[in-house]
Amino acid sequence: MDMNAAIAACRADLKNDPTNPRLIYQLARALTYSGHVDEGLPLIEQATRMGYAQAVFVTGYLYLDGAYKAPKNPCRAGELIRESALRGRMAGEVGFPAYVLEGRFKGCAVKQDPAELVRFLEAAKARKPEYYPGLLIDTLLREIKATN
Repeated sequence: MDMNAAIAACRADLKNDPTNPRLIYQLARALTYSGHVDEGLPLIEQATRMGYAQAVFVTGYLYLDGAYKAPKNPCRAGELIRESALRGRMAGEVGFPAYVLEGRFKGCAVKQDPAELVRFLEAAKARKPEYYPGLLIDTLLREIKATN
């Protein structure tokens, strides 16, 4: 992808629709992928505050390990990834339980209730995911049930 062209297109579109959270997210994404994280992070946070569901998950993902030179903040990541699960994003519904089981949010205030984790996974499974995501969901469900 031509990131410079993507950045220019997003900036042009935002001039006509400056409060569109999808456009703000897309600009943040293009900036981040092209190495302009300092400029992209405030924009992705803005799209997150505006409730753009994909931005909620991706912002959490960036903070989980400090991807793309974002600041590492696993507790903030946990809050955002859980929120994306609550909003019905499959990435959050599967990712949040997986990360909880890995202990990625240990010591964080984010809710990590096993019953809620099962609900997230069952919601993801109800969408009839493809083969490998389905295997992952089943494995995570077994692991949660075995540890509780």
